Amino acid sequence: MSFTLQKTVTPVKTYPSLLGAAINGEEESHAVVYSVTSVSLSGNHAYAEYTVTPEGASFSGNGVFEFTYSGEGNPTEEAEEALKASLS
Repeated sequence: MSFTLQKTVTPVKTYPSLLGAAINGEEESHAVVYSVTSVSLSGNHAYAEYTVTPEGASFSGNGVFEFTYSGEGNPTEEAEEALKASLS
């Protein structure tokens, strides 16, 4: 499962041939897909791993966040709802 949010971000352009020198770009708006990839539970305490993929991206980012699982229902769906709420 996944969900998409519109995000405004400021890109950073890096130049490996210039020893990693970087230049900030102009703000851009992108549709970004968030996908929970796994959930670890210990009672109601939970961690979810997720990917972040902006439209047209060459690579996805990865993250981990903590949330409280109700103990009922699908933990992945609850993780996704908690992640979306934290980003909105």
